[in-house]
Amino acid sequence: MMAFALRKQPEFTASKLETGELNSRHSKVLMKFNDLEVDFEGRLRELLPDVASYFGMQLPAGYDLEMEMTAHGDTGYLKIHTDSGTPRSASRFLTYVYYFSREPQPFSGGQLRLYDDSQVDPSSWVPVASYAEIAPQNNMLLFFPSRCFHEVMPTLTRVDEFANGRFTINGWIRQPEAQ
Repeated sequence: MMAFALRKQPEFTASKLETGELNSRHSKVLMKFNDLEVDFEGRLRELLPDVASYFGMQLPAGYDLEMEMTAHGDTGYLKIHTDSGTPRSASRFLTYVYYFSREPQPFSGGQLRLYDDSQVDPSSWVPVASYAEIAPQNNMLLFFPSRCFHEVMPTLTRVDEFANGRFTINGWIRQPEAQ
């Protein structure tokens, strides 16, 4: 994955949140990577029935899968949000994040904070004291319900080079589009 991301570096673009809110995200994304040499989507689809069951969800027939590759370089972050909080994203029900990086890990920080959604006031987007913080580890895949408030804490690199960042393939499982 790392070699692929480095080859694709010129195609990464500045990321934005769907809400259009400024200064809420500092990272780069690659939206199309059909030439990935690993069948990541196929492997993900194999896991989804068990993942949905774990969260007490029904995996609908004909679900849609979205994915992007993200690079958080030095000072990269993503402020608190939910992945299903806009009309365009409302059909998202599961979020996934696959972490990869150089070894040894050339950055610090970049933890994913998952907030106790019973404690967050969505009208103010204010973090609460009740959360789990997950440190990124190379070759780790995690899932969580898309309605959960979360953020990416600042990533710090020893040397500010693209290759030293916190990389992910992340995305969403959506309810199928109504016909």
